[in-house]
Amino acid sequence: MLPYTARTTGLVLLLAVAVAGCAPAASPAAPAPAGVAPVERAPAAPTAGAAAAPAPVAVVGEPDRVSIAWVRSINGAAFAVARGRGYFEAERLTVEPTEFRSGTDVVGALGTGQLDVSSSTIAAGTFNAWQRGVKMIVVAPQSIYPGEGLIPGNVVVRKELVDSGAVRSAADFRDRKLAINARGGINEVIVMRMLERRGLTLDDIDLVTLPFPDHVSALANGAIDVTAAPEPFGTLAIDQNVGVRFAEDQRSVGELQPAHYLFSGAFTEDRADVGVRFLVAVMRATRELQGNWVADPLLVKIIADEIDIKPDLLARMIQPEFPPDLVTRPEDIDFLQEAFMRLGHLTYSTPIDVRPFVNPTLAQRARVQLEARR
Repeated sequence: MLPYTARTTGLVLLLAVAVAGCAPAASPAAPAPAGVAPVERAPAAPTAGAAAAPAPVAVVGEPDRVSIAWVRSINGAAFAVARGRGYFEAERLTVEPTEFRSGTDVVGALGTGQLDVSSSTIAAGTFNAWQRGVKMIVVAPQSIYPGEGLIPGNVVVRKELVDSGAVRSAADFRDRKLAINARGGINEVIVMRMLERRGLTLDDIDLVTLPFPDHVSALANGAIDVTAAPEPFGTLAIDQNVGVRFAEDQRSVGELQPAHYLFSGAFTEDRADVGVRFLVAVMRATRELQGNWVADPLLVKIIADEIDIKPDLLARMIQPEFPPDLVTRPEDIDFLQEAFMRLGHLTYSTPIDVRPFVNPTLAQRARVQLEARR
Protein backbone atom coordinates (compact mmCIF):
# COMPACT_ATOMS: atom_id res chain seq x y z
CA MET A 1 0.00 0.00 0.00
CA LEU A 2 1.30 3.43 -0.94
CA PRO A 3 1.70 6.08 1.78
CA TYR A 4 -0.37 9.23 1.48
CA THR A 5 2.60 11.23 0.24
CA ALA A 6 3.16 8.84 -2.63
CA ARG A 7 -0.34 9.52 -3.89
CA THR A 8 -0.26 13.32 -3.75
CA THR A 9 0.70 13.72 -7.40
CA GLY A 10 -1.74 11.32 -9.01
CA LEU A 11 -5.09 11.97 -10.56
CA VAL A 12 -7.89 9.91 -6.09
CA LEU A 13 -11.75 8.20 -2.49
CA LEU A 14 -14.22 7.62 0.90
CA LEU A 15 -14.56 7.15 1.64
CA ALA A 16 -13.36 7.52 1.60
CA VAL A 17 -12.12 10.10 -1.31
CA ALA A 18 -9.62 13.91 -5.34
CA VAL A 19 -8.78 17.09 -6.62
CA ALA A 20 -6.93 19.00 -3.92
CA GLY A 21 -8.21 22.48 -3.49
CA CYS A 22 -11.55 21.72 -5.19
CA ALA A 23 -14.49 23.83 -4.19
CA PRO A 24 -18.24 24.24 -4.21
CA ALA A 25 -19.56 26.34 -7.06
CA ALA A 26 -18.91 29.75 -5.50
CA SER A 27 -16.21 29.11 -2.90
CA PRO A 28 -12.52 28.24 -2.99
CA ALA A 29 -11.85 24.77 -1.65
CA ALA A 30 -10.58 24.38 1.87
CA PRO A 31 -6.89 23.48 2.13
CA ALA A 32 -6.14 20.43 4.21
CA PRO A 33 -5.27 21.23 7.83
CA ALA A 34 -1.62 21.51 8.76
CA GLY A 35 0.11 18.19 8.58
CA VAL A 36 -2.62 16.68 6.39
CA ALA A 37 -1.75 16.12 2.75
CA PRO A 38 -4.79 16.07 0.46
CA VAL A 39 -4.68 13.39 -2.20
CA GLU A 40 -5.46 14.42 -5.75
CA ARG A 41 -7.38 12.35 -8.21
CA ALA A 42 -9.42 12.73 -11.32
CA PRO A 43 -13.09 11.77 -11.22
CA ALA A 44 -13.45 8.01 -11.54
CA ALA A 45 -14.86 6.54 -14.72
CA PRO A 46 -17.44 3.77 -14.47
CA THR A 47 -15.76 0.40 -14.01
CA ALA A 48 -15.85 -1.92 -17.00
CA GLY A 49 -18.69 -4.36 -16.68
CA ALA A 50 -20.55 -2.20 -14.18
CA ALA A 51 -24.31 -2.35 -14.01
CA ALA A 52 -26.09 0.06 -16.31
CA ALA A 53 -26.69 3.46 -14.72
CA PRO A 54 -30.25 4.59 -14.15
CA ALA A 55 -31.69 7.24 -16.40
CA PRO A 56 -30.36 10.68 -15.42
CA VAL A 57 -32.63 12.82 -13.33
CA ALA A 58 -34.22 15.82 -14.97
CA VAL A 59 -31.43 18.33 -14.51
CA VAL A 60 -30.72 20.96 -17.16
CA GLY A 61 -27.23 22.20 -17.90
CA GLU A 62 -23.87 21.14 -16.55
CA PRO A 63 -23.57 18.49 -13.81
CA ASP A 64 -23.71 19.84 -10.27
CA ARG A 65 -20.39 19.79 -8.47
CA VAL A 66 -20.16 18.33 -4.96
CA SER A 67 -16.97 18.72 -2.92
CA ILE A 68 -16.48 15.99 -0.34
CA ALA A 69 -13.99 15.24 2.42
CA TRP A 70 -13.26 11.61 3.07
CA VAL A 71 -11.08 9.47 5.29
CA ARG A 72 -9.74 6.30 3.65
CA SER A 73 -11.62 3.44 5.34
CA ILE A 74 -13.80 0.44 4.61
CA ASN A 75 -16.62 2.46 6.21
CA GLY A 76 -16.76 4.38 2.92
CA ALA A 77 -17.26 1.31 0.73
CA ALA A 78 -20.61 2.56 -0.58
CA PHE A 79 -19.04 5.82 -1.70
CA ALA A 80 -16.40 3.77 -3.52
CA VAL A 81 -19.03 1.66 -5.26
CA ALA A 82 -21.07 4.72 -6.24
CA ARG A 83 -17.98 6.19 -7.89
CA GLY A 84 -16.84 2.98 -9.51
CA ARG A 85 -20.29 2.15 -10.88
CA GLY A 86 -20.84 5.66 -12.23
CA TYR A 87 -23.86 6.28 -10.02
CA PHE A 88 -22.91 9.91 -9.33
CA GLU A 89 -22.65 10.62 -13.03
CA ALA A 90 -26.07 9.00 -13.46
CA GLU A 91 -27.42 11.61 -11.04
CA ARG A 92 -25.71 14.39 -13.01
CA LEU A 93 -23.16 15.02 -10.30
CA THR A 94 -19.43 15.68 -10.46
CA VAL A 95 -18.00 14.57 -7.13
CA GLU A 96 -14.69 16.15 -6.09
CA PRO A 97 -13.14 14.30 -3.13
CA THR A 98 -10.28 15.46 -0.93
CA GLU A 99 -8.72 12.99 1.47
CA PHE A 100 -8.18 13.91 5.12
CA ARG A 101 -6.37 12.05 7.87
CA SER A 102 -9.37 11.86 10.21
CA GLY A 103 -12.87 13.19 10.79
CA THR A 104 -11.35 15.55 13.34
CA ASP A 105 -9.57 17.43 10.54
CA VAL A 106 -12.71 17.98 8.46
CA VAL A 107 -14.75 20.10 10.87
CA GLY A 108 -13.36 23.52 9.95
CA ALA A 109 -13.78 23.16 6.20
CA LEU A 110 -17.28 21.69 6.47
CA GLY A 111 -18.46 24.11 9.13
CA THR A 112 -17.51 27.12 6.99
CA GLY A 113 -19.12 25.67 3.87
CA GLN A 114 -15.83 25.32 1.99
CA LEU A 115 -16.75 21.67 1.56
CA ASP A 116 -20.23 20.37 0.83
CA VAL A 117 -20.03 16.88 2.34
CA SER A 118 -18.01 14.98 4.91
CA SER A 119 -17.77 11.24 4.44
CA SER A 120 -16.07 10.35 7.70
CA THR A 121 -16.91 10.32 11.39
CA ILE A 122 -18.51 12.63 13.93
CA ALA A 123 -15.61 13.93 15.99
CA ALA A 124 -15.37 15.84 19.24
CA GLY A 125 -14.80 18.97 17.19
CA THR A 126 -18.17 18.41 15.52
CA PHE A 127 -19.94 18.65 18.86
CA ASN A 128 -17.93 21.71 19.88
CA ALA A 129 -18.92 23.40 16.62
CA TRP A 130 -22.56 22.43 17.11
CA GLN A 131 -22.50 23.92 20.59
CA ARG A 132 -21.40 27.20 18.97
CA GLY A 133 -24.29 26.97 16.52
CA VAL A 134 -22.27 25.92 13.47
CA LYS A 135 -24.50 24.12 10.98
CA MET A 136 -23.18 20.71 9.96
CA ILE A 137 -26.04 18.34 9.32
CA VAL A 138 -25.96 14.56 9.76
CA VAL A 139 -27.99 13.19 6.86
CA ALA A 140 -27.15 9.48 6.75
CA PRO A 141 -24.92 6.78 8.23
CA GLN A 142 -22.17 5.17 6.19
CA SER A 143 -21.82 1.91 8.09
CA ILE A 144 -22.71 -0.03 11.21
CA TYR A 145 -20.47 -1.92 13.60
CA PRO A 146 -22.60 -4.97 14.42
CA GLY A 147 -23.89 -5.83 17.86
CA GLU A 148 -22.30 -9.28 17.73
CA GLY A 149 -19.04 -10.74 16.46
CA LEU A 150 -15.86 -8.89 15.56
CA ILE A 151 -15.86 -5.25 14.57
CA PRO A 152 -13.55 -3.64 11.98
CA GLY A 153 -11.91 -1.52 14.72
CA ASN A 154 -8.83 -3.66 15.24
CA VAL A 155 -7.07 -4.84 18.37
CA VAL A 156 -3.85 -6.17 16.84
CA VAL A 157 -0.77 -6.58 19.03
CA ARG A 158 2.90 -6.68 18.08
CA LYS A 159 3.70 -10.34 17.45
CA GLU A 160 6.90 -10.31 19.49
CA LEU A 161 4.94 -9.38 22.63
CA VAL A 162 2.44 -12.17 22.07
CA ASP A 163 5.08 -14.79 21.30
CA SER A 164 7.00 -13.93 24.46
CA GLY A 165 3.86 -14.09 26.59
CA ALA A 166 4.29 -10.49 27.72
CA VAL A 167 0.83 -9.58 26.42
CA ARG A 168 -2.02 -12.10 26.52
CA SER A 169 -5.06 -9.81 26.39
CA ALA A 170 -5.97 -6.15 26.58
CA ALA A 171 -5.63 -6.49 30.35
CA ASP A 172 -1.86 -6.40 29.70
CA PHE A 173 -1.96 -3.12 27.77
CA ARG A 174 -1.05 -1.05 30.81
CA ASP A 175 1.79 1.34 29.91
CA ARG A 176 1.91 -0.08 26.37
CA LYS A 177 1.96 2.16 23.27
CA LEU A 178 -1.40 1.92 21.52
CA ALA A 179 -1.85 3.83 18.28
CA ILE A 180 -4.90 5.53 16.78
CA ASN A 181 -5.01 8.16 14.03
CA ALA A 182 -6.15 11.19 16.04
CA ARG A 183 -7.53 12.19 19.41
CA GLY A 184 -11.16 13.17 19.67
CA GLY A 185 -12.39 10.71 17.04
CA ILE A 186 -14.36 7.48 16.87
CA ASN A 187 -11.27 5.29 17.20
CA GLU A 188 -10.45 6.76 20.60
CA VAL A 189 -14.02 6.02 21.71
CA ILE A 190 -13.76 2.41 20.54
CA VAL A 191 -10.46 1.98 22.37
CA MET A 192 -12.02 3.41 25.53
CA ARG A 193 -14.86 0.88 25.34
CA MET A 194 -12.45 -1.97 24.70
CA LEU A 195 -10.25 -1.06 27.67
CA GLU A 196 -13.21 -0.69 30.02
CA ARG A 197 -14.05 -4.35 29.56
CA ARG A 198 -10.62 -5.16 31.01
CA GLY A 199 -10.86 -2.69 33.86
CA LEU A 200 -8.54 -0.13 32.25
CA THR A 201 -8.87 3.45 31.06
CA LEU A 202 -7.01 5.51 28.50
CA ASP A 203 -4.92 6.90 31.35
CA ASP A 204 -3.50 3.40 31.86
CA ILE A 205 -1.95 3.18 28.38
CA ASP A 206 0.44 5.27 26.31
CA LEU A 207 -1.90 6.51 23.57
CA VAL A 208 -0.05 7.72 20.46
CA THR A 209 -1.32 9.10 17.16
CA LEU A 210 -0.11 8.03 13.73
CA PRO A 211 -1.70 8.08 10.28
CA PHE A 212 -3.29 4.69 9.76
CA PRO A 213 -0.99 3.62 6.89
CA ASP A 214 1.99 3.96 9.28
CA HIS A 215 0.62 1.54 11.87
CA VAL A 216 1.86 -1.68 10.26
CA SER A 217 5.44 -0.50 9.90
CA ALA A 218 5.30 0.92 13.44
CA LEU A 219 4.35 -2.53 14.74
CA ALA A 220 7.15 -4.08 12.71
CA ASN A 221 9.86 -1.77 14.07
CA GLY A 222 8.58 -1.77 17.65
CA ALA A 223 7.51 1.87 17.68
CA ILE A 224 4.04 0.81 18.90
CA ASP A 225 2.71 -2.22 20.73
CA VAL A 226 -0.92 -2.21 19.61
CA THR A 227 -2.81 -0.81 16.63
CA ALA A 228 -6.46 0.15 16.87
CA ALA A 229 -6.60 1.16 13.21
CA PRO A 230 -9.69 0.08 11.29
CA GLU A 231 -9.48 -2.47 8.53
CA PRO A 232 -7.56 -3.20 6.35
CA PHE A 233 -4.61 -2.35 8.56
CA GLY A 234 -5.17 -5.05 11.17
CA THR A 235 -5.42 -7.82 8.60
CA LEU A 236 -2.44 -6.35 6.76
CA ALA A 237 -0.33 -6.50 9.94
CA ILE A 238 -1.33 -10.14 10.41
CA ASP A 239 -0.49 -10.94 6.78
CA GLN A 240 2.96 -9.42 7.22
CA ASN A 241 3.49 -11.51 10.37
CA VAL A 242 4.07 -8.47 12.58
CA GLY A 243 0.75 -8.52 14.47
CA VAL A 244 -1.68 -10.86 16.20
CA ARG A 245 -5.40 -10.19 16.51
CA PHE A 246 -6.89 -10.36 20.01
CA ALA A 247 -10.31 -11.54 18.90
CA GLU A 248 -11.84 -11.54 22.37
CA ASP A 249 -10.94 -7.88 22.82
CA GLN A 250 -12.11 -6.99 19.32
CA ARG A 251 -15.60 -8.33 19.88
CA SER A 252 -18.50 -5.91 19.69
CA VAL A 253 -19.66 -4.11 22.79
CA GLY A 254 -22.90 -3.03 21.14
CA GLU A 255 -24.19 -1.91 17.75
CA LEU A 256 -22.89 1.49 16.68
CA GLN A 257 -22.96 3.66 13.58
CA PRO A 258 -19.31 4.79 13.50
CA ALA A 259 -19.30 6.97 10.37
CA HIS A 260 -21.76 9.29 8.69
CA TYR A 261 -22.39 11.66 5.82
CA LEU A 262 -22.57 15.24 7.04
CA PHE A 263 -23.66 18.12 4.82
CA SER A 264 -22.65 21.71 5.33
CA GLY A 265 -25.44 24.02 6.37
CA ALA A 266 -25.38 25.84 3.03
CA PHE A 267 -25.46 22.59 1.05
CA THR A 268 -28.39 21.30 3.11
CA GLU A 269 -30.43 24.48 2.87
CA ASP A 270 -29.56 25.87 -0.57
CA ARG A 271 -28.88 22.73 -2.62
CA ALA A 272 -31.07 20.11 -1.00
CA ASP A 273 -32.08 18.66 -4.38
CA VAL A 274 -28.41 18.04 -5.17
CA GLY A 275 -27.96 16.46 -1.75
CA VAL A 276 -30.86 14.10 -2.39
CA ARG A 277 -29.33 13.01 -5.69
CA PHE A 278 -26.02 12.43 -3.93
CA LEU A 279 -27.80 10.17 -1.45
CA VAL A 280 -29.64 8.34 -4.22
CA ALA A 281 -26.27 7.35 -5.70
CA VAL A 282 -24.91 6.29 -2.31
CA MET A 283 -28.08 4.39 -1.40
CA ARG A 284 -28.02 2.50 -4.65
CA ALA A 285 -24.45 1.44 -3.89
CA THR A 286 -25.22 0.61 -0.27
CA ARG A 287 -27.93 -1.80 -1.35
CA GLU A 288 -25.34 -3.73 -3.33
CA LEU A 289 -23.33 -4.22 -0.13
CA GLN A 290 -25.80 -6.50 1.60
CA GLY A 291 -25.14 -10.10 2.54
CA ASN A 292 -22.02 -11.81 1.21
CA TRP A 293 -21.05 -9.03 -1.16
CA VAL A 294 -17.35 -10.01 -1.02
CA ALA A 295 -18.30 -12.96 -3.24
CA ASP A 296 -18.84 -10.46 -6.08
CA PRO A 297 -15.40 -9.97 -7.67
CA LEU A 298 -16.44 -6.76 -9.41
CA LEU A 299 -17.56 -5.09 -6.18
CA VAL A 300 -14.37 -6.24 -4.47
CA LYS A 301 -12.25 -4.82 -7.29
CA ILE A 302 -14.04 -1.46 -7.24
CA ILE A 303 -13.61 -1.02 -3.49
CA ALA A 304 -10.07 -2.38 -3.47
CA ASP A 305 -9.07 0.08 -6.19
CA GLU A 306 -10.63 3.02 -4.34
CA ILE A 307 -9.14 2.18 -0.93
CA ASP A 308 -5.88 1.10 -2.59
CA ILE A 309 -5.60 -2.43 -1.24
CA LYS A 310 -5.38 -5.84 -2.87
CA PRO A 311 -8.71 -7.53 -3.62
CA ASP A 312 -7.74 -10.73 -1.80
CA LEU A 313 -7.00 -8.71 1.33
CA LEU A 314 -10.34 -6.93 1.11
CA ALA A 315 -12.16 -10.25 0.84
CA ARG A 316 -10.52 -11.47 4.07
CA MET A 317 -11.03 -8.34 6.13
CA ILE A 318 -13.53 -7.93 8.94
CA GLN A 319 -16.34 -5.91 7.43
CA PRO A 320 -18.87 -3.48 8.86
CA GLU A 321 -22.49 -3.66 7.81
CA PHE A 322 -24.10 -1.09 5.53
CA PRO A 323 -27.62 0.28 6.24
CA PRO A 324 -29.63 -0.12 3.01
CA ASP A 325 -32.02 2.77 3.70
CA LEU A 326 -29.43 5.10 5.25
CA VAL A 327 -31.46 5.59 8.43
CA THR A 328 -29.56 7.59 11.06
CA ARG A 329 -29.77 6.60 14.73
CA PRO A 330 -29.64 9.79 16.85
CA GLU A 331 -29.01 7.68 19.96
CA ASP A 332 -25.60 6.74 18.57
CA ILE A 333 -24.75 10.41 18.21
CA ASP A 334 -25.84 10.98 21.80
CA PHE A 335 -23.55 8.13 22.83
CA LEU A 336 -20.60 9.76 21.06
CA GLN A 337 -21.29 13.07 22.77
CA GLU A 338 -21.29 11.37 26.16
CA ALA A 339 -18.06 9.54 25.33
CA PHE A 340 -16.24 12.67 24.18
CA MET A 341 -17.43 14.47 27.29
CA ARG A 342 -16.00 11.71 29.48
CA LEU A 343 -12.73 11.93 27.54
CA GLY A 344 -12.51 15.67 28.21
CA HIS A 345 -12.62 16.72 24.55
CA LEU A 346 -15.72 18.92 24.71
CA THR A 347 -15.63 22.62 25.52
CA TYR A 348 -18.95 22.47 27.37
CA SER A 349 -20.27 20.49 30.32
CA THR A 350 -24.02 20.31 29.70
CA PRO A 351 -24.96 17.99 26.81
CA ILE A 352 -26.56 19.67 23.83
CA ASP A 353 -29.61 18.43 21.94
CA VAL A 354 -28.16 16.91 18.75
CA ARG A 355 -31.47 16.51 16.95
CA PRO A 356 -31.45 19.96 15.33
CA PHE A 357 -28.27 18.80 13.60
CA VAL A 358 -29.78 15.56 12.26
CA ASN A 359 -31.91 15.70 9.12
CA PRO A 360 -33.33 12.31 8.06
CA THR A 361 -35.66 13.75 5.42
CA LEU A 362 -33.08 13.91 2.61
CA ALA A 363 -32.34 10.18 2.90
CA GLN A 364 -36.08 9.52 3.02
CA ARG A 365 -36.57 11.50 -0.18
CA ALA A 366 -33.66 9.61 -1.76
CA ARG A 367 -35.30 6.28 -0.88
CA VAL A 368 -38.62 7.36 -2.39
CA GLN A 369 -36.92 8.51 -5.59
CA LEU A 370 -34.81 5.37 -5.91
CA GLU A 371 -37.68 2.98 -5.33
CA ALA A 372 -39.94 4.90 -7.73
CA ARG A 373 -37.56 3.97 -10.56
CA ARG A 374 -38.15 0.23 -10.18
